[in-house]
Amino acid sequence: MNHGHELPSTSHSVHDGSLLTLENGGPEESNHPPGTVNLVSKIQAGQDGRLTLIPQPSGDPNDPLGWPLWRKICNFTLLACMTMSIFSGLAIQHLFWSKMKKDLNVDYTELTRVKATQLAAEALACIAFIPFAKKYGRRPVYIVSTLSFTAATWWSAYTRTLTELFVIDIIKGFAGAVNETAVQMSIRDMFFVNQRGTANGVYLVALTMGTSLSPLAAGSQAKAFGWRSSFKTLAAIMTAITALFCFCFEETKFVPPARDSSHEKHERDEDLSSPSSSSSSSSSSSSSSNDIERHIDKFKQGEKTTTTTTIKETKGRRRSRYPHNMRLQLVTPTNESLLRTLVEPVQACRMPHVIVTGLLFGLGLAYVVILSSTKAIIFPEAPYNFDPRQLGLLQLGPLVGSMIAGLYGGWLSDKAIVWFAERNGGVFEPEMRLYLLPFPAVVMSAGIAMFGITAGLGMHWILPCVGSAMTSFAFSSTADLVLTVIIDAYPDIISQSFVVIAFFRNAIGMVGVLSLAPWRESMGTVHMFITIAVLSLVVNSFALPLVIWGKRLRARTAARYYKMAARSD
Repeated sequence: MNHGHELPSTSHSVHDGSLLTLENGGPEESNHPPGTVNLVSKIQAGQDGRLTLIPQPSGDPNDPLGWPLWRKICNFTLLACMTMSIFSGLAIQHLFWSKMKKDLNVDYTELTRVKATQLAAEALACIAFIPFAKKYGRRPVYIVSTLSFTAATWWSAYTRTLTELFVIDIIKGFAGAVNETAVQMSIRDMFFVNQRGTANGVYLVALTMGTSLSPLAAGSQAKAFGWRSSFKTLAAIMTAITALFCFCFEETKFVPPARDSSHEKHERDEDLSSPSSSSSSSSSSSSSSNDIERHIDKFKQGEKTTTTTTIKETKGRRRSRYPHNMRLQLVTPTNESLLRTLVEPVQACRMPHVIVTGLLFGLGLAYVVILSSTKAIIFPEAPYNFDPRQLGLLQLGPLVGSMIAGLYGGWLSDKAIVWFAERNGGVFEPEMRLYLLPFPAVVMSAGIAMFGITAGLGMHWILPCVGSAMTSFAFSSTADLVLTVIIDAYPDIISQSFVVIAFFRNAIGMVGVLSLAPWRESMGTVHMFITIAVLSLVVNSFALPLVIWGKRLRARTAARYYKMAARSD
């Protein structure tokens, strides 16, 4: 491979719209499977390499990839705040089970069924929400979901019956499901390959702060003023976040303006004067299927050709000053078929990377949910006799573990892939992130076993707290690594892939919650968690085939991937 110059990414278009974005490209790279890119190019032999921006921004000021870093941070901070608030609402109810049991005249079995219903709603909502996020943009989906979750949180503060609890948690499940997929779509929209691990790390830290940090405050407030006051406080915060989303969060879905009308297309054709640019820019959406077929044929034949397209700014288009150029339109429609987008995830089930990620992420989060539910059952009883404030303090361990995981699975992962790519001739493979997986896999099994054994035997509370911290670190690290692998490997079918992953995550979590009570009664707490620890180690080993044969599997599914990406545009 020639490293004499920086290789641009092969790009038939950018993000969403009528044409397909292909992240792997550059000279002699059209025979690479999807996800394989030239990340580090050498200027001269023996000199340090420099990073290639993958995917390349279009040059349009509205392209989120080209936004300055501070603008990306502002928008992503809003996403992180939304994530933290939503997962706070999903998590704090555990703290109040002992109090709600008395106030609402329910038992733990009924409360676990409420939690399982919420997870089922999340699984179904991912299928329903994401076609709209892809066709009409991320912004309207975020706004509707935060509005719905805010309303449900206000209702939680005034609930009086078990039926209301079921309805409230169904609404929360539907509204919270946007975190399962749409945030990953925005990460793909805004960040380059060598930044996505860090972005996912921040997202997962926000998730864990919602499930770990918020209970600290909620538990203390519940002890002083009652559990309903905690829901009122969260509802007020959610109301403020919803207002911020309406007026400050920008749309991250990007449709190149050159496609908006034939007049703009004509201007672009005149503006791009080089032969290669002219031939590329004159193609329209009606010929995109031929482009895809040619790319598939070239890939299968190993043909070494260059298919680089750049989209330049249209003549006369002036870069408006921020904030006047804020992308605050309510919808950003494109011509995808909603029905087709709804059924496309079925095809994503045939991608080995998607299935393995769904299993690892789904089971990992199921372990965390089981730990949280077990805390809510064991620690209010003897020998611990914890009140809601003390239950909240137990979440300090998972919070610390998650913060460390944000560095390991995020920042360190992004640094590591550059190092691995440099030693692979500058070529990056998505599976390189999985080289960091063995350590958290072992830590997860050890943490689960430590929590179950020490809590089951009634040992000092600090020991199960350390075990839950280890589990939280391992889950967040694993999730960061495997989710980013999917974004890197199949960047143009993010929505389809993450609908499958989210369905796995919530379906497995629902089964875990429903089976908790009978499983614990039949095996006991200690033996149940030892079994889970062994299961965790076995399931995490499923990533090993991806490390060894991942590139071959991507090559075998390349034609299916390109066709799915073309059909979804």
